[in-house]
Order: sequence, then C-alpha cells, then structure tokens
Amino acid sequence: MKMMKIFSLFIVSLFGCMSLFAQEKGFVIKGRIPGMPDGVKVSLLAAEKDLLGGENSTLVETTVKNGYFELRGKVDAPLLCTLITNNQMLHLKDTSCPIKWTYTSLFVENVVITIKADDYDSVTSEAPFIVEGGEAQQDYAEYQRLKEERGRWESVEWEFILSHPHSVVSVMFANQMLLRGYNLTEEQVGTLEKSILSVPTDTARFSLFKKRLDRAKYTVTGAPLTNLEMNDVDGNLVNLTDIVPKGKYLLIDFWASWCGMCIHAMPKVVTLQKDYEDRLVVIAVSCDKDLKAWHKAMERINVPFQHYVLTKQGYDDFYVNKYQVRNGVPYYILVGPDGNVIKAPGGVEEVRKILKEKE
Repeated sequence: MKMMKIFSLFIVSLFGCMSLFAQEKGFVIKGRIPGMPDGVKVSLLAAEKDLLGGENSTLVETTVKNGYFELRGKVDAPLLCTLITNNQMLHLKDTSCPIKWTYTSLFVENVVITIKADDYDSVTSEAPFIVEGGEAQQDYAEYQRLKEERGRWESVEWEFILSHPHSVVSVMFANQMLLRGYNLTEEQVGTLEKSILSVPTDTARFSLFKKRLDRAKYTVTGAPLTNLEMNDVDGNLVNLTDIVPKGKYLLIDFWASWCGMCIHAMPKVVTLQKDYEDRLVVIAVSCDKDLKAWHKAMERINVPFQHYVLTKQGYDDFYVNKYQVRNGVPYYILVGPDGNVIKAPGGVEEVRKILKEKE
C-alpha cells in the first residue's frame, strides 16, 4: 500500500514536471533555404493589436549564418505574425546585389516551426515561404489555400468559420468582424454566437470574442441608434440619440482634427448633403481630446454642419464599450427616417448609392 502511494506521488510529480516544462517551452522557427545568403536579416513581427506584442512590434530577429537561421521566443497564446527577410546589409556592401524583401504571414505557437522554399530567389509576395508547424498554422494554411481557390478578392472568412468552429483562425476573423459597429446583421451576430462555442487552444482570444459579441448585439444593422455623450460647440452636454431628426436620413460623420482622410472627404460630404438636402441631415462628431485643436479645425474646414465633440465617456463608448471603432476615423453611420441604423457605410459614395436606391 505504501509503495502504491509512493508510485502515485511519483506519477503526479512526473506529470507536474512535464506540465511545467510545457509551460516553459517556447517556439523555435528555423529554416535552411537553398540560395539564401549569409547576412540576410530575418525578423518576426506581431501582426495583431489585441494580443501579445502589439501590432508591428518585433518579437525576435537574427541573421542567416552558414545558410541557416533560427528564431526562439515564447507566446502566451497563438499569435498571427509576419516573418520578414531582407538583404539590405548585403546590398550596402555590394550595390550590384539587388535589394530583396520577403513577407510571410504565419501563426506562431510554442512549437517547432519550419520555414521552407525551393530556393530563396523563388520567394516573392505572391509566393511566400512555406510554413509548417502548429495547429493554428495548419488551419491558417488551409484558409490561404481556400482563398487561393476562390480568388484573391473573394471573401471566404464566413465559409472558413462555419467549417472550423473551434479554430484560433476562425475566432480571429470573428473578432475582426465584430469591430466597427453597424456592419453586421442580427442574424450574422447570432450565427457567430452559435458557431464558435469554444476555442480550447486559445481561451484568451475566445474571451475577447465573447466580450465583443455581447457589445455587437446592440449595434447591428436595423437596430435603433446607440447613444453617445457629446458636447456642442458651447460646451453643453448633448445625447446623440436626442438629435436624430424625424422623417429624414441622418449621416453622422465621425472625424478628428488630426485625421487627414476625414478632412479630405469633407467636401464630398458637403456635396452629398446639398444633393439630398430635402432628405438628408449631416452632423459632424469629433473624436478630438484637444478642444483647441477641434475649434481650429472647424474654422479651417468651414463646413455647414452642426458640430459636436465626444465627452470622455462618449469617447470610451465610441472606441471600445459600445461602437468598438478600434481603428479610428473616418467612420460614418447612416440612420434611416425611422430612427434605425441602415449601416456604417465605408465612404461617401456608398452613402450616395444607398440614398439613390431608396429614391
């Protein structure tokens, strides 16, 4: 009996050590590419904002030596990255050597990942490195093959999600879809909720998905406009939902003084409003935190709209808590005469197209 207890303790201890070893283990990315010269720089960059590393931050880098490179590190969860190689240092030493950059998307997990190619000269933007290693990368490679079969410009994300409901790649796409409110229908949000019930290999990404899903339910197309707190030009508190006109379309132009694209598009918005002045009201809502910069920009652009600026609470609700407009402005919302949101159009031309169809 005593021996059995000792044996049981030994087994528990062994599995504990194995578990600890697995937690400490990181990723190894290695490659020996025919024709890849020594001195080529190899870098691994994070390609996501929400998870570890931050978008475009360098996780690890090295240089090719004896025709071989190896990158080592650790991620807390599977992470979409970009593997970049360049021979700039070689070009500086010998200008007859043409500059070559390569960019390869890959999912990194704490496993051994192998980078392959027939030869270095054959690697291009259209034909990146072949990546092998890890469940997430296997799914991502399958998505890329599906994309190639359907055509470069055709969206296959929904098809992939429905056929891979527990994949890290699927929940990554779902998290992207759930951003920027009023772009999904109630049915689409419901489909995501019913399809992605768990992601065993990435609980952090799944937890983010659940948060975004709950918020997105209030900003589906066809739903009433969700309120944001604002101030008018005199500093008075205004609720966005209180200024929706009755019986007319409302275009809300979210912008900022530092956003060149927003200001560049303003004349088109002015023309649109004039073309549909009997049916359309436009308001401009600034995301500026610097009120002086907002006032100066208003004077400079001089557009004939009612102007408002988000309060601190409105700002937080716009970017994260409600609308989830994480990648900023310009951002437009078109509200119908019934007070319900038609959608968040991608630009002025899409608004014009919608209004023309509803004539």
